[in-house]
Amino acid sequence: MGRGHLPTLRSETVHQLPLITPAYIDSPGFCAFGIAGNDSHRRHTQPKEGMAMTGQAPELAAVVARLENVERQNRRLKAAGIAVLVLAVAGLLMGQTMPRARIVEAEGFVLKDAAGKVRAELAGDNHLTRLRLNDENGEGRAVLTVAKDGPRLNLYDENGEVRAILTVAKDGPRLNLYDEDGKSRAILAVFKARHAAAGPREKAGLVLFGEDEKAVWSAP
Repeated sequence: MGRGHLPTLRSETVHQLPLITPAYIDSPGFCAFGIAGNDSHRRHTQPKEGMAMTGQAPELAAVVARLENVERQNRRLKAAGIAVLVLAVAGLLMGQTMPRARIVEAEGFVLKDAAGKVRAELAGDNHLTRLRLNDENGEGRAVLTVAKDGPRLNLYDENGEVRAILTVAKDGPRLNLYDEDGKSRAILAVFKARHAAAGPREKAGLVLFGEDEKAVWSAP
């Protein structure tokens, strides 16, 4: 027999081969031809794909969990960034819209009501500061002045007559009261005592006057 020729099967050899039937294919003897002959053999020869997938499942779940955690962190960072941006823009807009404090300088001010009448006047110069308050008729009812010798408040009635004068001078405060004719009727004052070493430094005095403006009672 040459090396390059296949052996020929004799007729008696063919008759000795088993008859291939469906029952024979499922028999263990069919495995001799290199083909699995039963289910048990096929189970042993097939790759264990289920076991491999079972081993990879925990790792895949861990990767998915990490990705979800990263996505949640990204969402939080985006939300925080948007909030900071909104607050910054709101603060900038509020700073631009809020009125800034200003100092107004002038030599005088005049306050008028809805009818156009002067209700208050404020003026001043190097010697005197004066505030005048008027009633609804435009008549002065209170005048406050501050001069070198001290403050002074004059109160007037509806006829324009002075009824009270309050002053604070160097020798002490003093209140003068007048009747409707402009006559002095009472003086209340606190003044410095002439002999401070012998008694109180300041004393209070009250003088009442009659219609003729003569003192009718005094104390002390």
